[in-house]
Order: sequence, then C-alpha cells, then structure tokens
Amino acid sequence: MSIYLASDIHGPAYRERLADPSLQDLTKDDYVIVCGDLEMIDLDEDARAANIAWLEAQPYTTLFVDGNHEEYAVLEQYPESEWMGGKDRRISPSVVFLMRGQVFQLEGRTFFTMGGAPTFMRARLMGLLEGPDPGMPTDAEIAEAERNLERCSWRVDCVLTHCVPLSLAELIFGEGKTFVSPLGEWLDSTAAKLDFGHWFFGHYHCDCQLDADGVAERLGPGHGTFTCVFNLLHRLDDGATFRDPTPPSSLRRRHVFVDGPPPSLLPKQ
Repeated sequence: MSIYLASDIHGPAYRERLADPSLQDLTKDDYVIVCGDLEMIDLDEDARAANIAWLEAQPYTTLFVDGNHEEYAVLEQYPESEWMGGKDRRISPSVVFLMRGQVFQLEGRTFFTMGGAPTFMRARLMGLLEGPDPGMPTDAEIAEAERNLERCSWRVDCVLTHCVPLSLAELIFGEGKTFVSPLGEWLDSTAAKLDFGHWFFGHYHCDCQLDADGVAERLGPGHGTFTCVFNLLHRLDDGATFRDPTPPSSLRRRHVFVDGPPPSLLPKQ
C-alpha cells in the first residue's frame, strides 16, 4: 500500500495533479490524501456527479480533509460512518471525506485529522458576513478531537490539516504576517503538546518544509516535521520523498520551496 499527499486541487481546473503518471500504477488499496480544498464535491448536482465519476476513475482511493473552499452543506448531506478507527463521510466507494477531530489507522500509521480554515475572512472582518464560520471547527468537534487524542495518549504518526498552527505561519509569510483565527490558535496549543512524526498541511499554495529551528523556537523542542503541500506530490514511505508531477506552467503559481526553510518573506512575482 502507498500513501501520497496532495493539496489545494481547487476543482476540475487543477485536477491534473491527481492524474499524474506517477500515480497510474496504484490500486484502490492505495491512498491519495488531499489536505483540503479538493473543491470537487460541487453544489451543482451535475458537476458534482461528473467530478465524483472522474475521481472514481482514478486507480487509487481519494481521501480528503476539508479546506476553506468546500461546499460544507453538501458534505454534510453524506451519511456519517466509522472507517479505519475514525468518522468519515463516504462520498462514493473510493472517495472519502475524513471528518474533523478524528484519528484513523492507515497502513499501520495513525493519522489525526482537523480540516477547515477561515472562510471569506476579509468580509467577516468588515462585518459583511455574520453567523458561525463553517470553515471553523465547532466546540463539539474540538471536544471530540481532544477526547480522541487523549485516547491515543496525544501521540500520532501524522497530522493532516489545511492550515498550520498560528505561530508557524510566520515561517512562511514573515513575522507578524498572519491572520488570527480560533482554529490557528487551537492548533498552536495542540501542536505544543502533541507527539507526532509528520504534520502535512496545505492552504498556502507553496511547497516547503518549515525550518526546524523556527518550529522549536515557537513550539518548544522535540517536534516532528511540518510540510506544506501544493504543486508537489509527497509520497509517505521510508524515505518520505517528494515526487514532482511537473504540473503545467499555469499551476505553478505562487512560490515553491523544497528541502529547506523558506525565506522569511515570500518573494513577489
């Protein structure tokens, strides 16, 4: 069994990354995990059916956590079930939404999932949107997450989120250049006490491994690796190597940094 990590597919426009030749020898026993913003479970029924059929046609099983560009109300229409030790919503036989606050057992590894990110943040800050943000976990989801982590003694192999702990976003964008959110703050406090090997996230449209010294400075020593996933497919194996699907030039937007700390500020293009 193989496990690959991807992120920020943003619907059919960028789905080529999920059809890369490096994935074509996989089987339905293999997983490609999208760290948020799959954005293919569409509000429009015809578009949704076409997207799901396309995903089903891929040789592997697609797993995903939610990002901040999902149709949350549509996801909630799918029945909740138990799978691999955690709660999921089965979109189709080989397309699985991994719900927030769960711990899954995959290929002998434990994966903690906490999808979501602030939605329409500028509009909310301007008071143009009111009510709960569907991109933010509820109090019940936070409580369930903490119960599940307590059951595994706050130790997992991998963490799958869309956004990163608040204090670590500075390692991507520069000091002080972050958006404060309840989820980012909760991930900060959780990361400080969680024993994990590798934390995968998306959202920021760059490929990088966060500087270990910067992580230790903000969270304390002894933490695992933080990897932001975007254009590159990341294969979870003994070497945890990057696989580059060489996406079309139109996909290479924003910034790509691999195998080293990103600069304190992302360069403008």
